[in-house]
Amino acid sequence: MTTIQSTLTPYTQTPVIRDKNQVAALQSSAQTDPNPQASPDSPRIQISQEGRELSASPKSKADKAKSNDDIDDSGLPDTIKGTLKQLRELNEQLAEQKDQLQAIMANRSLPPEERQARMAQVQGMISTLTSSLSSVMNSLNKQMSEQDLSSEQRAKIASLIAKYAS
Repeated sequence: MTTIQSTLTPYTQTPVIRDKNQVAALQSSAQTDPNPQASPDSPRIQISQEGRELSASPKSKADKAKSNDDIDDSGLPDTIKGTLKQLRELNEQLAEQKDQLQAIMANRSLPPEERQARMAQVQGMISTLTSSLSSVMNSLNKQMSEQDLSSEQRAKIASLIAKYAS
């Protein structure tokens, strides 16, 4: 295996290879080496099942903005739109926590004490989110009673809530 001597620049922290022959040797060894991880010096990174699940399903800000288009286009007052968006976000977080709890419960490789600790942590988060959801829902009800909303607007609010309620 070819040894590559490189220096790290203090600004970019990226390897700098000064010899063109080394670059060519590196490229050829990368193409011919069937198992590049076989080197004992190469670092190994293992990602837990929970980490893989979290990285597989994150929503980008653009996706979240798109998911709120129905609220933005509803013609409702801005305060109610904001509250509906909060409800949607809390429902999404609650669903994620419930999924995480299920994953912890299904993971038999964890020691019982660690499983209990993780479950207690997630259950605490679920409790907090449920309390927040209740508070935001009460706020929405208060806003709806204070504003003069038509029956169509009230129906629209109900349909938006039902669309993403857990």
